[in-house]
Amino acid sequence: MARGVVDSMMTLINDCSISPDEVILIAHSTTQATNALLEGDVATVGVVGMAKGFEKLLAKKECNPDNIELSPGKFLHTKFRFIDTAKVGWIETVPELIDELIAEGAQVIVATEAFGVDDPTNENLVAGISIKKEY
Repeated sequence: MARGVVDSMMTLINDCSISPDEVILIAHSTTQATNALLEGDVATVGVVGMAKGFEKLLAKKECNPDNIELSPGKFLHTKFRFIDTAKVGWIETVPELIDELIAEGAQVIVATEAFGVDDPTNENLVAGISIKKEY
């Protein structure tokens, strides 16, 4: 949905020769997103969980949401991989893990790390690698 909004705006700007500085507001209703969730009209999500040290034991379980029931019989399907960021060379494993998630049907990649809110560096790294992948 977000991609559609961005693509539509870029098409409008390019086709109508509008300067991005002229755009002062883009509004989008949450009704469409809420309805998509309730109807189960959602993409399969590939989750890359990360942690190191003591946190990895709990994080490995907590980062894996499994399939989430949105409404009776409607699910957000997830695929999961976990990375121990204390291991040397873990960054080199990311492209292969993303390929595996895509092969299993993931259409969106989410990166989450224990305490990533304090330092999102590794999450941003995985997100950047996933952007370069073809779905």
